[in-house]
Amino acid sequence: LLSDDNCTIKIKAITSGHFNIPQHSEVVSAYYWIYSSRKFLKPVDVQLQHCARLSSEEDCSQMQFIIARCDQKELPYKFSIKNGVFSPNNRQGLISLTKFSILGIIRNIASYFLVE
Repeated sequence: LLSDDNCTIKIKAITSGHFNIPQHSEVVSAYYWIYSSRKFLKPVDVQLQHCARLSSEEDCSQMQFIIARCDQKELPYKFSIKNGVFSPNNRQGLISLTKFSILGIIRNIASYFLVE
């Protein structure tokens, strides 16, 4: 946006719906539907709150953002994985976006299914 441009941003928290998340993961945030009336010239930093307890860098490495297009016609919504920034002892994750859609945070739990 240019400095004299106006923009409307709408955010809606969604707690349930038709969502297809990646296998061996659990959702640790609400889903957020984020809409902007204008495109941005540069990426925008978005911080989302999550409920995962992160006490180490290893815990943080299990965290990822998921993103789906708002204009998807078929259900369930299909998410792709995007990396973000997560820090120990912090209940927020940070991601830079160039366009908005449906966004959430997952924790990869695949290691729980590994048999030694």
